[in-house]
Amino acid sequence: MSKIEIGSPGLAGGMVFYDRGDSAGGWRYLEAAPADMETPLRWIAQSYGDNWRSFPNVDGTGIEIGTGRHNSSLILAVDADAPAAKACVDYICAGFSDWFLPSLGELDLMYTNLHRNSLGSFAGNWYWSSSQYAGNINTAWYQYFNDGYQDHYYKYSAIAVRAIRAF
Repeated sequence: MSKIEIGSPGLAGGMVFYDRGDSAGGWRYLEAAPADMETPLRWIAQSYGDNWRSFPNVDGTGIEIGTGRHNSSLILAVDADAPAAKACVDYICAGFSDWFLPSLGELDLMYTNLHRNSLGSFAGNWYWSSSQYAGNINTAWYQYFNDGYQDHYYKYSAIAVRAIRAF
């Protein structure tokens, strides 16, 4: 496969937003899905309610580039109905079914390499990452796409989600 440029169409019809430079570990590029999930989604299942009690701890999620797939698996192992991760993992586009919820680092690359360059048709303001916040198991990291601000918020909140895949 010849080199693919950032902002070019990916194999699944989305947009490439990262080139690692080599294919160690079985992937070189990250591709954002062509569009956001249809509706904003919660990080955890709605059945946990909208109160201040403890939500499931998803121990071991990372914020680094390359951890989103593993994070998504960890989330679904703890909460099989976790809407944001489940929607991404269940997503199929152009015959590809290897999508996942991006880590905080991957989400930031989408913001920097796509959204800030008016690419990717991002409709939401806030986007979930697959990275649980280490300081409070009731919250997870998100990114604000109006200015790139990153923070953590309660997992029961419904905000935008964009699936990604590695190839």
